[in-house]
Amino acid sequence: MQKHDTPTAERLDGRRSVERDPRICQNCGCEFIPKRQTKGLFCSVRCYRLWWGQNGQAEASKKGLAKLEELQAAGKDPRASQQATWKRRMAFRNSALTMAEDEHETDDFLWAERGQYWQEQVEPKAKKVISYRRHERKPLILNGHGLRMHVNYGSLVVRHGFTHYPQAAREQRFFPGDPKLPSRIILLSTNGSLSLDVVRWLSEQRVSLVMLDYRGRVVSVLGTETTSADLALRRAQIEAITNGRGLVLARSLIEQKLAASITTLETLPASEVKESAIKRITALLKQLQAKPPQSIDDLRHLEAWAAIPYFGAWRAVELRWKGTARKPIPPEWRRIGVRQDFLRRTNRHAHHPVNTLLNYGYALLESQVRIALAEVGLDPTIGYLHVCQAGRDSFIYDLMEPYRPVVDRDVLGFVRSQTFTPRDFVIDKKGVCRLHPELARLVASLASEAVASLQLEIGTLRE
Repeated sequence: MQKHDTPTAERLDGRRSVERDPRICQNCGCEFIPKRQTKGLFCSVRCYRLWWGQNGQAEASKKGLAKLEELQAAGKDPRASQQATWKRRMAFRNSALTMAEDEHETDDFLWAERGQYWQEQVEPKAKKVISYRRHERKPLILNGHGLRMHVNYGSLVVRHGFTHYPQAAREQRFFPGDPKLPSRIILLSTNGSLSLDVVRWLSEQRVSLVMLDYRGRVVSVLGTETTSADLALRRAQIEAITNGRGLVLARSLIEQKLAASITTLETLPASEVKESAIKRITALLKQLQAKPPQSIDDLRHLEAWAAIPYFGAWRAVELRWKGTARKPIPPEWRRIGVRQDFLRRTNRHAHHPVNTLLNYGYALLESQVRIALAEVGLDPTIGYLHVCQAGRDSFIYDLMEPYRPVVDRDVLGFVRSQTFTPRDFVIDKKGVCRLHPELARLVASLASEAVASLQLEIGTLRE
């Protein structure tokens, strides 16, 4: 049997020198062992990408532009080639497969990302500045799951709810007589618990508790010391229906509303529809001042004629979106659209994001008017513009009319300044649009600032 010679150290070194021929990287200049992934010219994929971004990409772009000019000169469309069509199909198929595999994980991540984005806008990280000015009381807006409020050693402890994951737990403590007490506490479609001591504590500190549902409707207003309806004022309200003072008040409210509507339209982008709407509403305002309507029905018709061009000017305003290629949105969401749902003839169940934002703003306006009326002592059920019905607070809706354009102005300004994603809104099984909890919190904060001075102006109605 033939014996094989044992390889010596010289033979091993020679073999290794042949197999591992070191080369110089074209990007960083270091020696490396050739790899198939980097085409034998680079030490790593990172060096290859850096080199491509500095050199190869420019050359490829020049060749691509030259080929594009050649095709255009020949009168051919480069997008109609078989290769381009095949690339588009493969890109769409790969994206569809990726969406099907990672849809749930990505949705959860993007939901949390948008929640963090809106939360930072509600609570910006500002630098600590020592100020000797009088502290302005602002509303405290709460939402999420697991909310809890209780009284501990005479102080109010508020544990915020959770809206996304991951999210750090947050707790606040308020002491009696603290100048930093919130002007009111607003609960936005949240769940949790609070004790009866909390209601008593809020009443003693004159802090109202407002609860809203997911549609933006006022559920209840608690915890504020209010006077019951004054008998003399209630009698005067009833007499105003027949003696003409109610009609005068209704004219004043609509006149203020038309003037505020013109101011709101002036904030929209320039367009022919906008200019036409301003002219029509201005003409109606002059008609109201020169020839006041002699009945509530005529005044309602004038208001309806002003509402048509007012909301019609909104249709030209477009919304900015991103991320719609991965998660599509209804085509109607690209623009503001109409205010009323023509299929159901109502605005209570909003099917458009802007209408949902407006409903939240109007709900906070309603709660502010309700609190102000209770403090003045007026009866909220005796109205003039809106029909008096059982269980309907018509006078509250009357007093809301001049301030609706103010809420519209802030909502339109907010919509035009933001870029939304499909994760900011949720569509339920009935097609109703709901807001991300943190987005609803931000909208409630903006609306609260818009109607902060409403209480003082309503206080003059008692005179």
